[in-house]
Amino acid sequence: MTSTSGSLRGRIIAAATLSAAAVVVVAGTWLAPERGSAATGGPRIEPVDSAVLVCPDSSGTKDVGVRVSAAVVPDQPGQDRPGAATLRSLPGANPLTATIDASGGQAQVVSGALPHPPVVVRARGGLAPGLVADQTARGRSGAGWGRASAACVAPAAEWWFVGGGGGAGRRTRLVLTNPESTPAQVDVTVYAGDGPVDTPGGQGVAVPAAGRTVLRVDALAPENFTTAIHVQGRIGRVAAALSDSEVAGLAARGVDWVPPAATPARSGLVPGVPSGVGPRELLVLNPSERAAEVSIRLITPDATFAPAGVDRLEVPAGAVATVELTEALAEQPAAVVFSSDVPVTAGVRSRIPGPDRRVEQSWTAAAGALTGPGAVSGLPVSARTETALLLTAPRAAGRVTVDLLPYAEPGAPARPVRRLPAISVPAGRTVQVPLPGVTDAPWFTAVVTPDLDLGPVYAAHVTAEDAGAGVLFTGYPMALLRVTVGVPAVQPDLAVTVGR
Repeated sequence: MTSTSGSLRGRIIAAATLSAAAVVVVAGTWLAPERGSAATGGPRIEPVDSAVLVCPDSSGTKDVGVRVSAAVVPDQPGQDRPGAATLRSLPGANPLTATIDASGGQAQVVSGALPHPPVVVRARGGLAPGLVADQTARGRSGAGWGRASAACVAPAAEWWFVGGGGGAGRRTRLVLTNPESTPAQVDVTVYAGDGPVDTPGGQGVAVPAAGRTVLRVDALAPENFTTAIHVQGRIGRVAAALSDSEVAGLAARGVDWVPPAATPARSGLVPGVPSGVGPRELLVLNPSERAAEVSIRLITPDATFAPAGVDRLEVPAGAVATVELTEALAEQPAAVVFSSDVPVTAGVRSRIPGPDRRVEQSWTAAAGALTGPGAVSGLPVSARTETALLLTAPRAAGRVTVDLLPYAEPGAPARPVRRLPAISVPAGRTVQVPLPGVTDAPWFTAVVTPDLDLGPVYAAHVTAEDAGAGVLFTGYPMALLRVTVGVPAVQPDLAVTVGR
């Protein structure tokens, strides 16, 4: 894989903290492998014993192929135990299945022109720590022209998305998947430029056991071209995903998955704004009951600065506001830092013009810093495709190590892990690092591990393919591996044990 910085693809790709003992566990979070003791009566930190990730849409068409890939990142605590990992589609037609047999193993399922239900990746025992899975679709013609990818996620009780819409030609789908054996129920709130949208159809949405429910945002919020979505569980947990596409006649005007955004807060960071031509638009959601005054800064390879004329944004109560960052970014890769007097969250939509009125798009969203290893699977390898990491250290300088795990077909010998030289990220800078090619592998998994003794690093990736007449690209923030879990202390209650 060579750099082509003089090409359109090259202009997209090639531009040049928590203490480990204090990390708090949440879904998808890495914990340092420290252990409490019985003597202290404190909580213990143990390797996870089970993991579930949901990949929302494995259906292919005659124009679009889909691949779901998964890996168990090696050398994680707890992998010395027996274990098992499987990829399996939910009950339905055209079942898909694959297995991972050992730490460091990878697997895939591929969909051609057939409909399939979502794929659920499950791991237990020694193959649960370090599980990662991702889904990628690639279309070379028709309304699906483009690359669309998403991290497969664990079910949760709450989700935020900043993106999508319901205007003419826009098709945004909220995919709610329940991999468990009991039904779930959620409430869906849609926000638009004028405030919350009245969506009776979004209240008490049922998601069947081992099934999914799909809501069309253009039906819930018609004529609202810019939206944000909040999913809140009533019963059980679901995996939520948001697919966004747009057409003008027969021409594709952008297709991708909108990654989940961080929970609204008074400050945050959107990593992974790619370099290159085309519009870059920041969307900010204010779900509170009073207006928000939001300050904006950009972190590029050269500086951290407030963009002239667009450094402040007023967002009405319960609304989404947008601001163009195209001119301020000047085709550079970046991260967006925001701060507000009330909790908000944000996302960025990047678009690049293609041939015949076609447009390709990619989304990124507010995310947390890496507090442990992060990974993305299914990164393609070809002479026309490049993948880059976008790393940002907003305050103090940081450093990461990167491991590349090449995929090997079932029955073939495992390929060795390739470790890159350590990458330093200067304070207040974004660094875009092209990943080298992996020989004789159709795809690979990238693992990014931060140095927790230095400043926090935010990580994302972007993949771009020179499709001849245009560029197909996609990317999103790096998924944090779930490796260990906090186990609360349990004290015996003698009143229960022996009675009174």
